Amino acid sequence: AAKALPEVEYAYIYDAQGRVVADFHESEEMLYRTFTDELGQRIIKSNETLVHIDYKKGALDISKPVILGHDKIGGIRLGFDLKPMLDEIRQVTLRAVGISTVILLLGLLVIFGIADRMTRPIQQLTEGVRHIEEGDLRYRVSLKRSDEIGDLGSAFDQMAERLMHREKELKLSKDIIRRAD
Repeated sequence: AAKALPEVEYAYIYDAQGRVVADFHESEEMLYRTFTDELGQRIIKSNETLVHIDYKKGALDISKPVILGHDKIGGIRLGFDLKPMLDEIRQVTLRAVGISTVILLLGLLVIFGIADRMTRPIQQLTEGVRHIEEGDLRYRVSLKRSDEIGDLGSAFDQMAERLMHREKELKLSKDIIRRAD
């Protein structure tokens, strides 16, 4: 029944000396042979269930001893092909990495959008200060925002307007004084 499962590569029943007494391969290549591989030797000596994963071969090997009373009379050894499962894990991992990358990129776009939305008005105010410093009192930042930065932009524009009116008043006063002299 175990050999009928699609992922089972091999199924052996072995005696206490590790000799295969039932080989469920079609060719029965291990029938009446003793395990000679390193894992097979550990299986023969052990009275415990052993689980071994060979990542190079993509195989899972499970052996379970059969104990009668205090004596080991043999056991069963199954080998499962892990390649389909490893392939699926690889695909799921690649999908997860792809989705994570997309989420990261979207997050970066949002962060840069927020940063730009916050820094652009400050850059506009800085540019306005330069214009006023150079004597261009007609320059306005005209920030259309309903937050603190918008309030600062409105205050800046009002300041520039007052400075422009005061400059006009000063010029007018100087002209009147010049004419009076």
